[in-house]
Amino acid sequence: IQLFQTIDGIDVSLFCLYVHEFDANAPEPNRSSVYIAYLDSVDYFRPMQMRSYVYQEIVSGYFLWAQARGFKKCLIWSCPPQRGDSFIFWCHPNHQKTPSRDRLNSWYASIIARSKALSVHNGASHLWDQYFKKFNQRDEAPSREAAKRSFVGSGKVAPRKYRKISTGSRCD
Repeated sequence: IQLFQTIDGIDVSLFCLYVHEFDANAPEPNRSSVYIAYLDSVDYFRPMQMRSYVYQEIVSGYFLWAQARGFKKCLIWSCPPQRGDSFIFWCHPNHQKTPSRDRLNSWYASIIARSKALSVHNGASHLWDQYFKKFNQRDEAPSREAAKRSFVGSGKVAPRKYRKISTGSRCD
C-alpha cells in the first residue's frame, strides 16, 4: 500500500506499507492473519503537521478493509530501524529523525486507539505473550535442582582430571 503526493508537479512516493496476508486456508498460527512486515515513510508530506495523522489513518483504514475481507488478526512488528538502515525507501532526507522504540510504540498505540474507535479491534497482546512465554516456564522438579548444582548448570568450570599416560603405552 503506497501513498503518493504531487509536490511541485512531481508525484512523490511518501509512505509505503508492506503486508503479508494469510487467508482462512493457511495453517495455524497464520490462518486469517495479516502481518505488517514493513512500514516506511519519507519526511516530505505536506502539510507537515498532518503527516502522522494521515499515515495512521491509512494503517487504520487497512485494518478496517482487512477485517471486511475476513481477516481475524493483525500482527505488527514494532522495531525501530538503526540510523542509516533502509527497509522500503533506500534514501531518507538528512533532516528526518529515526524514531526511538518508545516513540514508535507510542505511534502504533495511537493506531490501536483509532482502530478501537472504528470498532475494528477487540484487544491487543504481545507476540511474546501469545506464542513464546509458555515455552519459557522453568520446571523446578528435583532433576532441575540437581542441574542447578551441577557445574554445567551453575556456569562453573569443572576441574579437569588428567590421566598420566607413560610414553610408549598404547591407549585404545
